[in-house]
Amino acid sequence: MDNVNKIALVTGASAGIGEAYSQLLAKDGCSLVVVARSADKLASLAKTLEQQYKIKVFVCVQDLAEPNAAANIYNFTQQNNLAVDLLINNAGFGDVGNFLDHSMEEHSAMLRAMLGAIVELTHFYLPSMLGKKHGGIINVSSVVGLLGLSLRSQVTRALYRPIKCFVIAFTEQLALAYKDTGVHFQCLCPGLTISEFHKRSGQAGLRDKTPKFLWLSSEEVATRSYFALRKNRKVIVVTGFINKIGIFIHRLVNLFSI
Repeated sequence: MDNVNKIALVTGASAGIGEAYSQLLAKDGCSLVVVARSADKLASLAKTLEQQYKIKVFVCVQDLAEPNAAANIYNFTQQNNLAVDLLINNAGFGDVGNFLDHSMEEHSAMLRAMLGAIVELTHFYLPSMLGKKHGGIINVSSVVGLLGLSLRSQVTRALYRPIKCFVIAFTEQLALAYKDTGVHFQCLCPGLTISEFHKRSGQAGLRDKTPKFLWLSSEEVATRSYFALRKNRKVIVVTGFINKIGIFIHRLVNLFSI
């Protein structure tokens, strides 16, 4: 797919996987709509990408946890006459603690940012992609969405894993419903990734407590995802050989334990 003159919208673009996606797309000649909470980080990213790759970057400062966030983003692209060809729903964060350890306000914010926004943005942008018979949607989930609750770390995450399970099922449903339309769907399921995610989720020291070989850089994760999308490969993309082996063994054990 030739990305020259194409427009991609990336949420959570100010750091981590979202920033890595933005770098890849800009290098490939794709104009960008970058979305995140941090105006300063987005402005710096936009300036760097425009100067380096001679493409146009539109900055949309928006916290996806706020009500009407998806509508605000869509209105921004409409006002700027931007037809989005690739939507990357990447923004997210983790929760640490049991269900009643968090207020309902915190749960609602997480649901809006990581579940509601994905569904709403897809609903906003998919019709034009179908009309053009061209486009792509990447929804970022996690390997935890493919694993059971036997992992102790997931027992102390109230909504994170259920949301990621939904994102996987939602993407699979879209891919099946709109097969052969020219629109490609992918659910990216990364494992441990070097980014600001764990710091924001209250697990800043996690990387020091786990083997280094389990971690991939944000650039590696985004590159593998983008390559798979351009080749129109499988809907569920798991990054990292160790993660793929882990999921295979986990499913095998569960199969024989029934």
